[in-house]
Amino acid sequence: MIKETNKEYSFKDFVYYVVGFDVIAIIFAFYPVYHTYGLGYVTSGILSLVITSLNFLGSYFIIYKFADSDAEVFMRAILGSVAARLILLILIIIGVILLIKIDRFSFIICLFISYIYKSVIEIYFLSKKGQIRHYKTTSD
Repeated sequence: MIKETNKEYSFKDFVYYVVGFDVIAIIFAFYPVYHTYGLGYVTSGILSLVITSLNFLGSYFIIYKFADSDAEVFMRAILGSVAARLILLILIIIGVILLIKIDRFSFIICLFISYIYKSVIEIYFLSKKGQIRHYKTTSD
């Protein structure tokens, strides 16, 4: 049984969580890295945070926008945005690696960690949104 909650998770809440993760990562991870390894590692980490944040904000925006659509429209929007974002993400990563002088290894590692954590945030928000929708439809 799902408890009734009045909290509707909005796009703004998702933005706060994603930006909050970025701020916490910068404070607790990148500040010590800066003093140990220098600015190059921090730049690559911040760049990876920005790239993954934009990717997930775009993802959640599409999901949030089409959530109340019928299943066919929703699936087209989701799959189309996944393909477009994947291609754009690959092009951005290749561009960063080829055009910007940063530590590639730390960039890829930070990108990977940030991508996984933001995927967890997105799944959390989608599950909460699904629970709220399930509760509303089963009690009507």
